[in-house]
Amino acid sequence: MKTILRLSVFTAIMVLIAIGCQKIISNDDISATAFNTLAVKNWYYGTFSKSPEWSGSAQKDKQLPDWKNGEITSIENKEAVVYPLIKGTHTFSMPGNNSLTAAQCKKIADASLAKIAFIKTNGNQITVKEIDYIPDWDYLQKKQFNIGEMKGTNGKSDFTGRIITKDWAGNVLAIQVQVNGKTVKIGKRVNDKGSSKGDDNTSSLEECTYTQMCLWQQDCVITIYGDGMITNECGEWYIVECWLEENCPPPPPGGGGGGGGPIEPPNCNPALVSPEEEEYNNYVLMKQSSQVDVNTNISSDGPTPIIGVTNWVVTEAHYANWQIKANTNYSYYHDKYYDANLNAFIHKYDLFNYQTVSSYYVGSNTFIQSTWTQTSVLDQVFNNNTTNTKGASIVHGSIRHVLSLPLNVPYCPKALDQTVEINPNTLNFTPR
Repeated sequence: MKTILRLSVFTAIMVLIAIGCQKIISNDDISATAFNTLAVKNWYYGTFSKSPEWSGSAQKDKQLPDWKNGEITSIENKEAVVYPLIKGTHTFSMPGNNSLTAAQCKKIADASLAKIAFIKTNGNQITVKEIDYIPDWDYLQKKQFNIGEMKGTNGKSDFTGRIITKDWAGNVLAIQVQVNGKTVKIGKRVNDKGSSKGDDNTSSLEECTYTQMCLWQQDCVITIYGDGMITNECGEWYIVECWLEENCPPPPPGGGGGGGGPIEPPNCNPALVSPEEEEYNNYVLMKQSSQVDVNTNISSDGPTPIIGVTNWVVTEAHYANWQIKANTNYSYYHDKYYDANLNAFIHKYDLFNYQTVSSYYVGSNTFIQSTWTQTSVLDQVFNNNTTNTKGASIVHGSIRHVLSLPLNVPYCPKALDQTVEINPNTLNFTPR
């Protein structure tokens, strides 16, 4: 479903706050100022947002750097600060001619990254470039559909796919095809109609390939709140246009071309705790003094006399913010007779089996995979052949909580795994 872009009025408010509360940095100040995230943000609002380059873009007020997630890196041996680019209209190009299914194209588009890079030039000026990472299908599967971490085992980029470099207005400056972090082809658009042949055409003399590319677009609604929080609700992906693209081997070093080069994926910071990890810790990690609180779940009376096996949930336990239940099988005879001397009905129970056969766990959170394990099954029969027949249901075992966090720069990927052993707690049960 396509949605219409709306920008909150808080955008203007946030700009005024940023300009009013922080020192404005111009191009002339760059040489004397540390080139970091704060300097770039001040320069963006104080200088760039007033420039013809900024106002000349049709998307000028429909795209915004994600100021909370800036990364200091380098591009072509130049200092750079890179942010995720929040956009009202996302566009990524992918091969057409049925090279990929529509479902595969949408998965690639969902995983592709749009970055905005602020690069400090040798003349102490700042250039602004959008750099899009569009993975190929095999690489995306290898990365389990998340390309936030684009480094291989040697610490170098292992990205395989296409890197599109654009200016602030969205004009394409360079197209690179990369394999394992190395540029193997340089692309350019050669017509606006796309290929009608259905296959790539390869020239053995020039070693160039000609591929139909199609532009997939997604429209979003950006809302900026007064506290600085930004939400971006997006619709479905759809094809806008197709064209023919030529991809040829890159020129030798010093031969020009390339148009900006790729961004080296920034390193994550293991000292930072992501919101997901903080929520996991608040949910799973509890005080050592937490005790199991066992309550009886009262079931209705069965037929009289009861012969055979009946299933009741006889144990409900609470352990911190968790709830545990145990299913128990019990078998007993119930004899009821009238005693004339006592002028009363007398009940006699003969409990011949009482056993907890299964248990389960109900959590209070949905994103953590939680498993309740009962370590053993015990025969719990005692006090047979008496009017005071009783059984015992024991809560014991362990609860394991697992959460795999993918890379979300600047946070590192982590596998959170916490197992809590439950000390046995006994509930005595008297059949009704």
